[in-house]
Amino acid sequence: MESSSCAHSETDESLLRLLCDSGISLHKTDERVLLDTYVPFSRIQHALRTDDEQCKRTWVYSDDVSTIDPGVARACTEQLEFVRTLKESWTATRPHTLSIPERWKSEAQKTTWVTTDHMNAAALMHWIKPIETYITYISQDEVLRRHDGLEESFLPDFLLHCPSYVDTRLQSKDQWNNPKYTLPFFLDVITYPGDEGSADMAIPGFFVPTPGCTLYGDVENDFPPPLEKHGHLPKTFSVLHSSLGPSNCSRPKAKANFIHPALLIGIKGPARWPAQVSLSDSASIPSSMEQTLHDLTQRVEPNLIALLMNWHYQCDQNIRGIGIPSLPSYRCIPPWFMQFGLIYDAHGLVIVAHIPFSIPPSATSKSISAPLSFLSCIIDRLPIHGLLDVLPSSISHESRILGNFRAALALSCLQRHAFVMSAIMDGVNWPSSIAQDDFEEVEDGQEQDQDQDQDQSSSDAQSHSESASSDDGEFM
Repeated sequence: MESSSCAHSETDESLLRLLCDSGISLHKTDERVLLDTYVPFSRIQHALRTDDEQCKRTWVYSDDVSTIDPGVARACTEQLEFVRTLKESWTATRPHTLSIPERWKSEAQKTTWVTTDHMNAAALMHWIKPIETYITYISQDEVLRRHDGLEESFLPDFLLHCPSYVDTRLQSKDQWNNPKYTLPFFLDVITYPGDEGSADMAIPGFFVPTPGCTLYGDVENDFPPPLEKHGHLPKTFSVLHSSLGPSNCSRPKAKANFIHPALLIGIKGPARWPAQVSLSDSASIPSSMEQTLHDLTQRVEPNLIALLMNWHYQCDQNIRGIGIPSLPSYRCIPPWFMQFGLIYDAHGLVIVAHIPFSIPPSATSKSISAPLSFLSCIIDRLPIHGLLDVLPSSISHESRILGNFRAALALSCLQRHAFVMSAIMDGVNWPSSIAQDDFEEVEDGQEQDQDQDQDQSSSDAQSHSESASSDDGEFM
């Protein structure tokens, strides 16, 4: 057998075998089940099972990269180097190292007319004036290069916007490649006033325009029993893979499954906003950061395994000449393959990386496999400051403005990562029974939306009729 780690090719096993050894056991004779186009979903659920005595998924927690167990750190060397490089995009302290588009600056300098784009750009330039020594303005060519290098760049991407955020009447390619559509989302984070409602809008809302993804405020996991989590889980927001493009977000809940797993999950932390600006019920607030991290991991686990399954099938189909030619072998999980979690509260952002890794068996071990384990590690804590009492261009509040600016860049990097993870999942050829089940659920949801719209229209019409009758009665 071959392994999923390139560094240990002599004792390699396939990623599918690693998934089995990690707790999703698959009968050897049933390995074809997940590849057969015509088997019913019930058989797939039967084939997936958890053997608690022989194979348990191992989760390692760390509240800082520096405190990770040395053995785990060695196994995650490439992933942790990716995280370190990623953080440079928002943590760099050298002059002129935090980048935003030059077109934002030029838009602010226009004087021929006043538009929303001009007003947003002018407001942003006014706010960031005290921190200009940290900022560099990148050219349009660099903006395009970052966006087009799918697996080469995880720098802030200023062109991540769904078609719905572009005027479809505009045929100019330059309009589609205009970073102005992402500017309002940056501005909302940088000018965050300090209340919970604004945080709920600005932080989850940053991911709304991500192509290939849909943001939901509440998501149910819909996975086979070995992956299903029971008991109460706190409310989260999730960025789901959406192969059909942005879907109707009017439904209060969505389902994450193998075809549409969550790419990023966010949850509120334990630090409360002051009573006068808080919206959360005190009973719903976690008691500690440790509890929050555990709750987040419970949400992440089935989705991360679903992402691994998608990666396996995409690469397997690529090897058989079906998928994207640029994908590397599924026997080597790329360093950037992980799932990010986001904790936000009154103190700011906490970014958590959930990393799959394998440690080769020791020389004395009887097992030839390298069981898949998972690392949940806090990679950064970013304060976000309320600026309600701060005047734009205020030199005395430079650190607060800079903190919010770094947070906006960090969110852009996480958005870029979710976009890349979504892009590699497009075209995965799942068994038709699973795809059909998912399609029927989408249709049912659309019918529910239509029924709700009709009910609302009928209710509005009835209310209007009653109001008209009442008005007639008053004038009779």
